[in-house]
Amino acid sequence: MSRQAAEPFAPPVPDPSADEAKPAGARFKNRREFAAYAWFRIVDTRRFWLLPVLLVILMASLVLNVFTGYNVLPAIYSLIP
Repeated sequence: MSRQAAEPFAPPVPDPSADEAKPAGARFKNRREFAAYAWFRIVDTRRFWLLPVLLVILMASLVLNVFTGYNVLPAIYSLIP
């Protein structure tokens, strides 16, 4: 019985009909679907250390969106004792 030796480190060939072959914007219909995918991916892979990182990024983006165009610097200096 003869078996052909397969290359152990050969990269997989992507299937053109699979989700991986689609452009990044075409995988998810909306932001809620992307957020659900990201949440279930974090839980599935047990990478809970990503949650504080994502929380800091979300808080920073919220601060930038809220305070864009305003003079926030005096308020920041009033918080320092």
